[in-house]
Amino acid sequence: DLGDIIVTGVAGGALRTSPRSNIGLADIETLPSVSRDIRDFVRTTPFATVDPSNNDALSIGGQSNKMNAFLVDGVRQGDDFGLAPSGYPTVRSPISVSVLEAVSVDVAPYDVQYGSFQGGVINSVTKSGTNEFHGEVFYEKTDQDLQGDTFSYDDFQTGTRRNVDLSSSEFEEKTWGATLGGPIIKDKLFFIANYEKFESTQPVLTGPVGSGAPVEVTGITQALVDQVRQIAQTVYGYDPLDATANELTTQDEKYFAKLDWNINDRHRAVVSYQQTKGGVLNLSNTTTSGTFPSVGLLSSAYTLESNLLAYKAQLFSDWTDRFSTEFSFSRKEVENISSNLAGSDFAAFQVYLDNPGGPAPRRSIRFGPERSRHANSLTNDVNQYRA
Repeated sequence: DLGDIIVTGVAGGALRTSPRSNIGLADIETLPSVSRDIRDFVRTTPFATVDPSNNDALSIGGQSNKMNAFLVDGVRQGDDFGLAPSGYPTVRSPISVSVLEAVSVDVAPYDVQYGSFQGGVINSVTKSGTNEFHGEVFYEKTDQDLQGDTFSYDDFQTGTRRNVDLSSSEFEEKTWGATLGGPIIKDKLFFIANYEKFESTQPVLTGPVGSGAPVEVTGITQALVDQVRQIAQTVYGYDPLDATANELTTQDEKYFAKLDWNINDRHRAVVSYQQTKGGVLNLSNTTTSGTFPSVGLLSSAYTLESNLLAYKAQLFSDWTDRFSTEFSFSRKEVENISSNLAGSDFAAFQVYLDNPGGPAPRRSIRFGPERSRHANSLTNDVNQYRA
């Protein structure tokens, strides 16, 4: 007699539309991340590379860093306008690594739910509260005593590589924050909240001869800068400010909160709020080029302030054992505003110290609003519905 014949059927696995790398919570907690940036984890995947010479631009599959799609819980948080080398709409990473549960990296997937990209899709999933309280408080700091004291660069005027002593320059970066998650009503309602702040102070490396800057622009002295500044004040009634700043500053703040609600056995809701805001001081128009060496006064410097707000609400429902639905709504608001240090109601001047049509070097001193920042304000709002 034949024994029993058992036939077993299982559901097919999910179809993958591209190579994928998954970074779990254990990886996030153990991999080093000095900058607390999600790129520190993504760079460990096979198809990703980070270019340290281009503000740590992230390339996936050999594509430009501006061609990636960056999502947090399915909400796009990349640089929609496409000017930031980091690919973020914010000064630093828009989400704190303290609230990351997992990260997936897909290389050029053809999944219909993605679009407007060519490189990779980086999807971050945030943590949720549980029946147990959990949290952390952290503080990180580095300064000139914990960094190298020599800066090397290529001198275009002499064609040599120079080493600059930075032992007397002050540098400091500080990051601190806290995370707390747990139950509001056990087995029913949970929360997680996070705050993180970053502050950076860096030295100004380049300036005119006699300014005390570690790197001096050959042929342009502080006396020439003072003369041009005096003429601008007396003739035009405009103060173009000095040639060097005491320091370069960067600030970044992150807020995150999330609620998970088990409505009943068949329905669950998730609501999240995220804000990331910051600012950075950018100097412009100063170069040690052998052909067009120039010094940009502080009136051509500008601050770039960014503010990201993201909201999301989701409803998951299991109507029967065979029928489930998901409804979600998300909104992202991004604001990037550039402000010139001496105002924007003046022309941009370039004062040549040599004949601009003559042989090199053609030295110049520049002041007034940076030419792309007279009226530079970018805002974009994106609403996303999914069912």
